[in-house]
Amino acid sequence: MDRNENKAIREIERSHMTAVNGYTACEDMNLRFAAYEVKFLDKMWKAGWSLKVIAERLNRDPDEMAVLLICRARKGKVKPRESGINFC
Repeated sequence: MDRNENKAIREIERSHMTAVNGYTACEDMNLRFAAYEVKFLDKMWKAGWSLKVIAERLNRDPDEMAVLLICRARKGKVKPRESGINFC
């Protein structure tokens, strides 16, 4: 099999996985965010606030905010920090 066939097979397997034969990560997390939460994260991240403080101010789980931060970074809406993500 060539690379394209392997990739197609992986995509088909991924799209057809169920709870019976697969694993769904973070089912217990709330990954829906209000517009004000997204704007607050963007603004406070740029201001240098830690992810822990941002999460506390929004009364959210820091892990949920980390997922949002990753999403925003992938879209180029926030920049990575030299020190990385600070959970303290």
